[in-house]
Amino acid sequence: VHVGRREVVVLLLQAGARPNHRNGKGQVPAELCADNGTYEAIRSFELHQQKTNGRPWDVRIDPAQGEDVVGSRLQYEPFFVPRQPVIRTQQFKKEFQRIGMLIFNRQPGFGLAFLVASGVARDYPVDMSTFLRRSKVDIKQVGNFLGEAFSLSHTIRLEFLNSVVMQNTGVVSALIQVFHMLQLPDDLQKINRLVHGVARIWWRQHERMVKDSKDSSAMPPARASTLGGAETGSKRQLHLSEELKGLELKQYLTSSDVLHQ
Repeated sequence: VHVGRREVVVLLLQAGARPNHRNGKGQVPAELCADNGTYEAIRSFELHQQKTNGRPWDVRIDPAQGEDVVGSRLQYEPFFVPRQPVIRTQQFKKEFQRIGMLIFNRQPGFGLAFLVASGVARDYPVDMSTFLRRSKVDIKQVGNFLGEAFSLSHTIRLEFLNSVVMQNTGVVSALIQVFHMLQLPDDLQKINRLVHGVARIWWRQHERMVKDSKDSSAMPPARASTLGGAETGSKRQLHLSEELKGLELKQYLTSSDVLHQ
């Protein structure tokens, strides 16, 4: 059973919704989309707007295609309602965080549930992703949890990966950027889900690079080989001189699925 996300997005776009409207963090809908079918609909509309002069946009939805439910067993959840903490006092926040970390290192799902219930972390993917990145939890458990097929793991996985700067990286250097933050699971299916997520986020970040350069009429981005060792904030992108990177790599690819393969 699918929840009709793509169909709803198509109707909104046809009714005049703006796909380039940014939220408070500067993100556009395409960057927040976790469903391949919906994402393709948004990209189709954006390409139509660039190539046509006022003609109505029409997209054909293939019923057999279905929505992206890989990594999601909860197919009956049309909306996500954030859960409120049971404990609202901040007096023992550090103690609760330490307990939550210990629980997470044994059973990640229970650990996150405790952190939300105790008010340490809000029940939002960005908050949970931030906790996984900044706290001293077991990176092996982080990899196992993010590689799971549960809908919550899928959502946090994309948010976690989107926090990694993959611009001007190649296949190997992008994987290095990600997997120094978590340990590869033993399960090959979990590894595949993680690598698939890396490919999707890499693709989105580089599409945004192209779009931003067009919007600002800036000069074309420098060759990836000159940017691979540049400092980005406090994190250094690893430099592999012989690797095809960034937009040079993207020009040989047709989609994130090709990169994933």
